[in-house]
Amino acid sequence: MNPQKLATWLVKQRLISPRVAGYCHLPTVSAEEYCSHSAGNFQLQSPEKTVACPLPLNISDRDRLNRNCGRYERSFFDVPEFQVSASYSANVRDCRILRTRDQWGDDFYAIVTPDDRLLQCSGTQFRPEHAELLRRGTVTRKLDQAAWVTTHSTRNHYMWLYTHLPRVLLAESLGLKDQILFPSKDLLSKVKLSTLDLLGYSTPQFVGQADDVLHVAELTLVEVDGFDPSALNTMRDRLVGKAERGPRTRLYISREKCHYRKMQNEAEVWPELAKLGFQKVFLEDLTLEDQIRKLQSADLVLGVHGAGFANVLFCRPGTRIIEIQDPEDPNPHFYALSALLGLDYLLIVGDVDRSAEAHFRNLRFRVHELPNLLNQGRHQ
Repeated sequence: MNPQKLATWLVKQRLISPRVAGYCHLPTVSAEEYCSHSAGNFQLQSPEKTVACPLPLNISDRDRLNRNCGRYERSFFDVPEFQVSASYSANVRDCRILRTRDQWGDDFYAIVTPDDRLLQCSGTQFRPEHAELLRRGTVTRKLDQAAWVTTHSTRNHYMWLYTHLPRVLLAESLGLKDQILFPSKDLLSKVKLSTLDLLGYSTPQFVGQADDVLHVAELTLVEVDGFDPSALNTMRDRLVGKAERGPRTRLYISREKCHYRKMQNEAEVWPELAKLGFQKVFLEDLTLEDQIRKLQSADLVLGVHGAGFANVLFCRPGTRIIEIQDPEDPNPHFYALSALLGLDYLLIVGDVDRSAEAHFRNLRFRVHELPNLLNQGRHQ
C-alpha cells in the first residue's frame, strides 16, 4: 500500500486525524447528523414525498417509457411516480468554505466543519486542490453570518434555475435574504443577474474572486429539491409575475447556433414549421424579460432537447411541449418539469447517427408526423 492510500485508510479508520494525513481524505457527515451532535440547528422544511405525474400526451402505456437512467438520476419510467426529496435548513458554526477554480473556469466548493469533516451538501465535493488550501491554513475572508445556496454548476442555465434559485427563495422565506452568499459574479451571465434583479436582489453579496477560504461563524445551509411542485410554482409566480403576453404563438427553439445536438435536417424542417405558424427563436440571444414574454405567449413549444427547455418554467399551464430526444441519452428532466408545472408534454424520439457519441450527436425530426402530434389529445 502506497503512503497516500495508507494515510487515507488510517483517516477512514479514525486512527489519525485528517490534519496529520495532510487532508488527503476527509470523513463526511450529513447536516442533520452534525447538528444533532453539535450546537447546530436542523429544521425539516418539507418532507420527502411522491408526486403523481401524467404520461406524455402521445404515450398511453407507462411500460413504453424508457427505463434506462443513463447518466441521469431518474429514467422516463420513474417520472409518473416522481420522488421529491426533503427540503431542510441547517445552522452550523465555524465552518470553512473552500473554493477552487478549474482550467475551464468553473468553481468547485467544499464545506468543512471545525473538526475537519466534510459537510454533505449537494453541489459540493472535496477535491485535491481543496486539500492544498487546508494545508496552507490561511483564511481569505471572515463572515459573521451567511446562507449557502451555491453549487459547482453555476454557469449552467438549467442548474441556475432549478438548483440555485429554489434555494434562494427558501433562504428568503426563512428571513435570510440579507445573508445569502451568491457565487462569484464573473461566472454569472446577464440573464442570471437579471433573475436576481427580478427577485429583488439589487445589491447581492457574492463570493469574491480571491475568496479561496471563507470562515463563517454562523452558516445556514438550505437544501430544496428543484422538482418540488411548491418550489416550482413559487419560482414561476416570482419570475413571471405580471409579465405582458404577446400574441399567441407557436415557438420553435432552434439550436442552429449551438456546437452540438442540433436538428440535422433543420433546412428541410423549418419551412414546414413556418407553414404551421411557428416562430423560430434563439433564446440565447434574448434578454430574460424577452424570454419570459416569448414563453408566456406560447401555446406550443417544440425543439431538440437542450438548455432552452429550462424556460418551460415561464410557460402558462396547458402549454404544449414537444421535445425531441436522443433515444440513447434519455433525459427525463423536462418531461418531469412539464408535468409538475401543468404543461402538456409530448416525447419524440429523433433519428440519430449512431456512429457519433450520444448526448452530443445531431438528430433528425420526421416533420411529416407533426400534424398528428398537433392533434394529439390527452389520453384517458
